[in-house]
Amino acid sequence: MQQWRQVLGVNEDAWDVYLLYDRSAKWTGDLPPKPRFWMHQLGGLDDSRYLDPDVFAAQTNAVLRSQ
Repeated sequence: MQQWRQVLGVNEDAWDVYLLYDRSAKWTGDLPPKPRFWMHQLGGLDDSRYLDPDVFAAQTNAVLRSQ
């Protein structure tokens, strides 16, 4: 979970997060790759990233269309 702190730029353990990657994403080092888009269900983080199913679905569709 601490690795995700660095990748997502948050100050608490990142769990209950939803990550979108495109096909080119590769985990090659000690840290996971930065996602193309992500949302969460955590308290105290950026409310604009709080899980909204419609926004997440639109972003998922955008990733799929770009493949």
